Amino acid sequence: MQPRPPDNKKDVLIYPEGFFNSHTFLIICVGFFFIACIAVPAAAANSTVTTTTTTVPVTTTTAAPATTTTTAPVTTTTTAPATTTTTAPVTTTTTAPATTTTTVPVSPVAGFTGTPTSGSVPLTVQFTDTSTNSPTSWSWDFGDGNTSTAQNPANTYSTAGNYTVSLTATNTAGSNTATQTGYITVSDVPLASFYASETSGTAPFTVEFTDTSTNSPTSWSWDFGDDETSAEQNPSHTYTNPGTYSVSLTAENSAGINQSIQSDYLTVSTAPVAEVTMTTTATPTQEPTFPTLSFSGTPTSGTAPLTVQFTVSSSGAPTSWSWDFGDGGTSTERDPTYTYVIPGTYTVILTANYPEGSNPVTKSSYITVNRGSGSANSPLTPLAPLGAIGIMGIVSLIMSGRKRH
Repeated sequence: MQPRPPDNKKDVLIYPEGFFNSHTFLIICVGFFFIACIAVPAAAANSTVTTTTTTVPVTTTTAAPATTTTTAPVTTTTTAPATTTTTAPVTTTTTAPATTTTTVPVSPVAGFTGTPTSGSVPLTVQFTDTSTNSPTSWSWDFGDGNTSTAQNPANTYSTAGNYTVSLTATNTAGSNTATQTGYITVSDVPLASFYASETSGTAPFTVEFTDTSTNSPTSWSWDFGDDETSAEQNPSHTYTNPGTYSVSLTAENSAGINQSIQSDYLTVSTAPVAEVTMTTTATPTQEPTFPTLSFSGTPTSGTAPLTVQFTVSSSGAPTSWSWDFGDGGTSTERDPTYTYVIPGTYTVILTANYPEGSNPVTKSSYITVNRGSGSANSPLTPLAPLGAIGIMGIVSLIMSGRKRH
């Protein structure tokens, strides 16, 4: 059955009769059913389900001593048409336990240095603390009576000597003391001085010199006045030629030099020739030989009243002695002491008596007594201060005057 062509006047499709009948309707219903039962599930099966996960951080902090980190997912699901899953992690942070350092205090170990450690007066020394273990206070003793509590003090030594220094260092744990014995040496310029065992005699004349210098000299230089020298502290020297000699001593230490000079200090004379008086008989006899004899006086000059110590030098053994001091005074002692009270120049005679005879020794103008402010011949000076020997001399003079009258 063919459809009828449309009319030219109207564009209408005309179906034959009976086209939409019951069979046609049934086919349409089956088609829709097919579509509903098969096509729609298939389309649903082919559709895309979208899942979105969102992470929300949740932080929990647990203090020492332990830390646990736990991530707890939180999920939200949407079935149709889409599923969204949200995971929220739970984070726990562990904090390491805090560390505390405790320092236990230790007692200090004291120590120090000084600069300089030697020198001359006045000597200023800078001290430096070298103690360990962190002392907090200091106590210094400089050995000269001075002290300090400064860490690095300075001290000035004004007197010569050797000084022991100590430092006590202290902190909260205790204290400790450091001592250096004889650490500081302070010197002063020496003051030179000396004396001789004898100041006059006959050549050869041996003298022992003794140093009496102060402030600890460390070297000595002697000049004996006869072109001879010595570097000993206490030398001995022999004068071989007669004369008057000046002696000097130069004493030295680290602080400086000082010199002492004694002018015309020593008198050396020629040994006198002994005069011998002999009584001869018809038969000549051998003349006796006497031992060497000499004497000295100390001092040989000065102001009145002048006390002189006379000393005999003899190689023999006389049986007796006889002194004539030149002012009328005498003595029979071997080494007498005599006082001159009247100014003047006196000749002294010593006579040594032997079994074979007498041996006199004379020193002319040997003693010189000068007039002093209180000399004995001053009309204003009383006789009370005169020594016993001096008075004897005056008595002798008076007696001599009476004999002349």
